[in-house]
Amino acid sequence: MIYSDLDQSAKSLKVEDLSAIHQSIKNILGTKIGERLFNPEFGSTIEDLLFELVTEEVAFLLLTEITRAVGRWEPRVTVNFGASNVIAIPDRHAYNVFLVFNVEGLGREKFEYNFSLRK
Repeated sequence: MIYSDLDQSAKSLKVEDLSAIHQSIKNILGTKIGERLFNPEFGSTIEDLLFELVTEEVAFLLLTEITRAVGRWEPRVTVNFGASNVIAIPDRHAYNVFLVFNVEGLGREKFEYNFSLRK
């Protein structure tokens, strides 16, 4: 084990390694900039983009913002922008996010994190 954090889902006391990284990314992307009183710059602006029309252009803006926010707030991770992707799904009013990144010290060259964003 290299990394550990408190488990925010309260399923256990702590999460380790890749689970800690996934929880951190979820926390960064789920926090609006300005929402944290003592750290108002923390978070991302992806929520604002989710209220735009579901298009490929907005998908690219989401990928750019996700990469920027994770790059700024999660120092253990280096996002591979070229291998990552956000796919617009207009009929479901959603986006599928495929994030590829490296984690310092975990011994593999890349990790993947898939999730969906919905309005």
